[in-house]
Amino acid sequence: MNTTQSIGSSDGTIPCVGFGTYLLNDEQCASGVKDALDAGYKHIDTAEFYANHDGISQALKACPNLKRSDLFITDKLSPTKGASFDVFKNGDEVKIACKEHIAKLNCEYLDLYLIHHGMGGKDVRLEQWKALCDLYAEGIIRNAGVSNFSIQHLDEIKEAGMMMPSANQIEIHPLCTQTELIAYCHTNNILPIAYSSLAPASTWRIEEGQGSAKTDEHASSESKAGQLMKELVAKYSVTETQILLKWALQHQYPILPKSSQKGRIIANTDLFSFTIDSNDMHRLDNLDENSALAWPDFIGNPLNAK
Repeated sequence: MNTTQSIGSSDGTIPCVGFGTYLLNDEQCASGVKDALDAGYKHIDTAEFYANHDGISQALKACPNLKRSDLFITDKLSPTKGASFDVFKNGDEVKIACKEHIAKLNCEYLDLYLIHHGMGGKDVRLEQWKALCDLYAEGIIRNAGVSNFSIQHLDEIKEAGMMMPSANQIEIHPLCTQTELIAYCHTNNILPIAYSSLAPASTWRIEEGQGSAKTDEHASSESKAGQLMKELVAKYSVTETQILLKWALQHQYPILPKSSQKGRIIANTDLFSFTIDSNDMHRLDNLDENSALAWPDFIGNPLNAK
């Protein structure tokens, strides 16, 4: 199995296993990212909304022998201003935000810059995407992409005659396989990148303040998914986490596992010593119920944004 995937129209590649930093503050990032880099991760994923750029910068400074060219850094633009979900950045503000992120990270350029969601309507989406295209043309970002964009949102870009995104980072796991959207991405040379790969796991986001749309049924070990997980964990002698991450990798989706615990950070890279057989992959695929769980109900799934 490949450890990198092609991305964009050039010969660029992205590491298949990246280190996610959602819900990690600066202090946790300073140690967690350092542990990830020491464990061999070459891809770090962050976002304006995560507000942990300073911590990541500290981790990078603590690895002086690591060449920038050996590292892949993904960052995401918050399309909105402040905490509001109804006031949006214009094109100039998008460019300013990107350059501020790079300065905080002290990383010279971004390998991949994404619009985090497309909730602002067509005109906002296209203005912000035009700004990312300009940043790409200037060489400030090596790849321009989106996150949580639906087929409708991607079609708007195509119909406007603009450069198509290199990637679409979306929620993908056995309960939310995104079959139609992924087929569209493949047809249009857009790499699907999986986030919230562990959403079906019984321990995913169970701590206070970690909002999601996950129900008690989803979290139950007696659910259809829970029972299959227990069976596969025993069969392959691995963890529930490793089963879910491996499922994504075997579908050729780059993944972004996150942890603040060094042991788990290391374990999340141990994904190439086993293979889920085709029958078990099919059984996992059949768990699909189109359940996007990552976004709390009071916000709603951004794929549904008009």
